[in-house]
Amino acid sequence: MYFHLFLLLAITIVLGVILHIIVSRFVTTKTLHLNVFIIFNLLLFACIFIAIAFKGTNFSLDNIGIAIIFTNSFCLLYCFILVGVVSDSPTLAIVKAILIREEKGLDKTGIQQLIDSHPFVGSRIDALVETGDVIRQDDTFILSKRIHVLLKLLNLYRSIIKIERETG
Repeated sequence: MYFHLFLLLAITIVLGVILHIIVSRFVTTKTLHLNVFIIFNLLLFACIFIAIAFKGTNFSLDNIGIAIIFTNSFCLLYCFILVGVVSDSPTLAIVKAILIREEKGLDKTGIQQLIDSHPFVGSRIDALVETGDVIRQDDTFILSKRIHVLLKLLNLYRSIIKIERETG
């Protein structure tokens, strides 16, 4: 039974990532994160239906609950990673610059040139506005309600694991 559950989740995740990549090419970035949850949950229930209807596999309510929790946990992780991939992540830019230099590495001058040539803060703010995470009102930026919810969840998680917010 758990093997069938594992296969169900593996298929849902692989197809979900592929389908999200395809859908992301055609929809606006404002719904990018919402699409993750919609796509993965629809795929999960479609896979459950197909497994029950055509394979005769019986999933208990416990198994379906586990699948829902696992799938949505994966969605949260995927969304957090997606933020770094979609936005001009300073960490990714630095790693890519060092990767290009390979064995030579990147000295302090190279790092400073990278920082000067990548307007990290401006590009991050633009990306946040484009995705609807931050709303620009005249000369003021405010957080969207969606981000307030995510930040509350993140702060709750930090308080549970007792990690203080890092600076920088």
